[in-house]
Amino acid sequence: MSTDNGNSVRKLEDARALAERASLQVAEGVGLVKSTEQLATRLASAGNDQAAAGEQVRIAIESVAAQVEQTGTSVQALVRGQTSVSDAAKGVQLEAETTAAAMQEVTASVSSVRKDAGVLASSADVTASTLEEVARSVKGVSANAEDLAASSEELLASMQEMTATVEDLVSRNQTSAATTEEVAATIEEMSKGITRLSSDAQGVGERMAQVSGAVVSLGKTLQDVVRDAATMSSSVEETAAATEQVARSTRGVAEHTRTLEASAVTTASTVQEVAASVEEVAATAEKNAAVVDANAATIEELARSAQTVARAAESINGLASTSATASSQLESATRRAAQLTEEARLAAERVGTSAREGGVTVSRSIAGFGRIRQSIVESSGVMKEMGRRAEEIGDIVQTINLIADRTNLLSLNASIEAARAGEHGRGFAVVAEEIRALADRAAAASSDVAKIVRGLQTTAREAAVANGEGVRAADEGAALAGDAERALGTILKGVEDLGSNVREASRASTEQVQAVQALVQATAKVSEQGRLIAASSVEQAQAAQALTQGGTEMRRMARQTTQATQDQAKALRDAVRSNTQLSEVAEKVSRAMQEQAQAATDLARGTTQMRHLVQGVSSAVMAQGQQVGVLGATAQEVAASTQRTLTGISEQAKAAQEVTKAMEATRKEVAQSTRAMAEQARALKQGELASRQVATLAKEVTRATEEQAQALTSLVRGAEEVRRVAKSTARALDEQTDALSQLTTSAAKQATGVAAVARSAQEQATVTEQLGRSVEDMRIRAKEIAGTTAEQARAMAVTAREVKEVAGRLGQLSRLNGEQVEGLSHLNGLLGSTEPGTPRNTREQAT
Repeated sequence: MSTDNGNSVRKLEDARALAERASLQVAEGVGLVKSTEQLATRLASAGNDQAAAGEQVRIAIESVAAQVEQTGTSVQALVRGQTSVSDAAKGVQLEAETTAAAMQEVTASVSSVRKDAGVLASSADVTASTLEEVARSVKGVSANAEDLAASSEELLASMQEMTATVEDLVSRNQTSAATTEEVAATIEEMSKGITRLSSDAQGVGERMAQVSGAVVSLGKTLQDVVRDAATMSSSVEETAAATEQVARSTRGVAEHTRTLEASAVTTASTVQEVAASVEEVAATAEKNAAVVDANAATIEELARSAQTVARAAESINGLASTSATASSQLESATRRAAQLTEEARLAAERVGTSAREGGVTVSRSIAGFGRIRQSIVESSGVMKEMGRRAEEIGDIVQTINLIADRTNLLSLNASIEAARAGEHGRGFAVVAEEIRALADRAAAASSDVAKIVRGLQTTAREAAVANGEGVRAADEGAALAGDAERALGTILKGVEDLGSNVREASRASTEQVQAVQALVQATAKVSEQGRLIAASSVEQAQAAQALTQGGTEMRRMARQTTQATQDQAKALRDAVRSNTQLSEVAEKVSRAMQEQAQAATDLARGTTQMRHLVQGVSSAVMAQGQQVGVLGATAQEVAASTQRTLTGISEQAKAAQEVTKAMEATRKEVAQSTRAMAEQARALKQGELASRQVATLAKEVTRATEEQAQALTSLVRGAEEVRRVAKSTARALDEQTDALSQLTTSAAKQATGVAAVARSAQEQATVTEQLGRSVEDMRIRAKEIAGTTAEQARAMAVTAREVKEVAGRLGQLSRLNGEQVEGLSHLNGLLGSTEPGTPRNTREQAT
């Protein structure tokens, strides 16, 4: 019995030691459970925080996804913009190449225009010098024309005076002709009378011979002699009257002849002076004609030069218009290129802004990923710690299960020992039953705790795996974000390079626009100057054409004037010769008329003597009868006188015949002189008309030469202006050629730069496409990360709920452990207060 009691005491001691140890372990488990509960609470709060952070991360990732989406849109817009920029750059390159080619063509055209302008300048110099010479020649022609006008006026006055003189001469000549006709008729009648007188004198001689021979028959024929004497007396009277009349007519004819001679001499001198003046006029006209021919030739050369200048000016105008059109097209193309470059610059700035904003967003996303990763790492650490503590709790639960099993075994042993003890062990059996019940409850609680711990461990492992996935996703997101940041840095650098290139292109385009505007203005000025030169050249050509027509007309008029003056000089030479012949004839006629007047005077004296003789004869015949004695001597004297009379009558008849011939010749000469004077009067009238025409033409020539001088002065000024404009045009074309060379070089450089910009734009477009693909991948990854983060957030929420549930279970476990600790303490108290002799008290205490 004592042995059993001893065994029971040992067993109780062992049970008490196990209970104490279990109590200690349960207390330790309670502490672990409390710390696990606290850890679970922290883990739940961390899970909540992580869930909130996950939500923030999800929101941030969604924002990143939106920013990435926007960045993708911007990148796509950038791709489109860069594609358009590339196309525009290609178009600008083509335009630049076209512009460079056009500028080369314009440069070549301007070079040819410069050559033409040089030729134009030299031609303008030659034209100006020729025009100056023509102006000087025209001034000389004007002076000669004025001299010609003055000479024409003097010639007209002289011709008028000569016409008046010739008309007076014609009238006098006509009077002289009439008088000569009358004198000729009278002389013819006198010649006939003298012929009859000669025949009568011959008859008288014969009769006187018969009288002298037959004085005897004088008485017989006395009556006949008286009749014959009476007849002879009447004849002598008539002859004396006719002779006196002839003498008077002859004196009048002589006076008229002297007047005619004086007039003929005056006319001859006047005609000679006129002829000399006309010769001088003809010489002057020939000189004028030569000068006019030279002027006309010079004017024709001037007209041809003006036409050449006009054609060159038209060519210059056409080239200037072509240059203006090409410059306008170049300006339009340059403006389009500048506009496209400006749009590309704005697009590049927008893309750069978007890329910078995307970079900031990606940097924030990377920071968020870092924070998410850090939170996930911290959550993973917490989860690992929770797993480790859950393992420790599992170990404690196993220990608790072991203690519960051992307690159950001890309770069984105690029940066995109490059954052996009988009544004395009944209280101990009750305690053993209580211990078994507590052990069962502890085993059930530890089983629940084990389940909870296993669930917590599974959840912790899943959370660890999820955290690992989250860390990997965060690392991948951070890596992608880093790649995106680097890509965005590359994009930013490319965009900045593109912006710099675009700004350079924009600045170059602006400078090109300014240069092209200056070129357009210069080409407009050149076109305007070309148009003015063309208009001036056309006006100059028209003026030169009019000047040529005027020169041709002046040449024709000079030739007509020369021909008229030559004809007039020839007519005047003929008139001089006619006047000389007339003067000679008039002198001869005057001498003949003087001789005839002397002969008529002698004849008058002879007829007077003959009348006296006849009267004496009549007296003698009447006194014949009284003086028959002296009849012989008287008859001899009468015979001698008759012989002398016959001789004088014969001479007078011869003289009358000669006078008749002379008068016939004089009449013919007078008629010819009259006709010549009439022709001369007509010629002088024609000469006067020609002189008037010459004076009119001289005035017109003077006026035309003055107008020509004025026109040539204006033309000289125009030629000086053309020379100045041509030189300025040549200088401007030189400057334009230099500017176009520089512009061509700039256009070539610009084409090269635009080609480089196009290549850069193409490369940037390629890089941007790659960036677009990367951004698209990043967008997909961001969506995946957002989905994963959402799942992770949901998993974190589930984990937080599970952790909360674990915390609740741990709270329950803690309460159970508290109850178990209390039970173990109570059991320990029971075991400590139970002795072998006092089972009742122990049972009561147990109760």
